[in-house]
Amino acid sequence: MHFKLTNSTRFGNEALFDCSAGHAIQGPERKRCYDTGIWEPNELNECIPYECGELVYPDNGYIISNGTSFDSHLVYICLRGYEIQGPSSLRCNETGHWFPEEDTSCIPKCAYIKPQHHENTLSQISILDSTHFTIFKHSMIQNLACFNYL
Repeated sequence: MHFKLTNSTRFGNEALFDCSAGHAIQGPERKRCYDTGIWEPNELNECIPYECGELVYPDNGYIISNGTSFDSHLVYICLRGYEIQGPSSLRCNETGHWFPEEDTSCIPKCAYIKPQHHENTLSQISILDSTHFTIFKHSMIQNLACFNYL
């Protein structure tokens, strides 16, 4: 917590209170020294870290974190056979929001596909993304989607 005196600690002067980035002040931001020698209001000031809140676990995955308040971090982990789509880790920033602010999900991961070499045929595989691929076999093209996950 930071505070600044407007002049000194004498009668009639003020003290201004402020918190570091990522924290909100709880209590009065200003106090005045009265002729009794007591600063009023007589409430305690405290700096409370901003809360980013809980996140929903992704389908087919889970979250490991060290908290949900300012400067906390979390990591997304996908179950076997799934892979991360989006950021794999987030940080609770100084404005109380998880960053980056992109969606993360666990998508199916296809088993490795190997081109087949037979007598007079050759298959060539083009991976479009982790769940879709194209097989070129002679002049025939087949577009497939992955349904048999790892």
